[in-house]
Amino acid sequence: MSAAPADRWPRLMRRETAAAYCDMSADQFDRQCPVPAKDQGWRGLRWDRAALDRWIDNLPDRPARGAPALDSGLDSRPQPEAGQGPGLTPQERRRQSLQRA
Repeated sequence: MSAAPADRWPRLMRRETAAAYCDMSADQFDRQCPVPAKDQGWRGLRWDRAALDRWIDNLPDRPARGAPALDSGLDSRPQPEAGQGPGLTPQERRRQSLQRA
């Protein structure tokens, strides 16, 4: 019987292993991971896989690029100013803006 992929990661991980588990470089892990290390004395610092999982589980979801804004009730695209049709090119919008000034 083979172990599940998650079981192949040690419960307590060195910095480089913890960074790889989070799919980050070690430097990026140092900057972004708020999970404190456990001090194992002579073995050094280790990061708990369960604590890393809790941190990852609580990261906010971010919509994919180009995905419409869901649940907000608002269209995330910029709306045209008054007097500007949706089909105006940037040059036409600039011309209208200069005419108003």
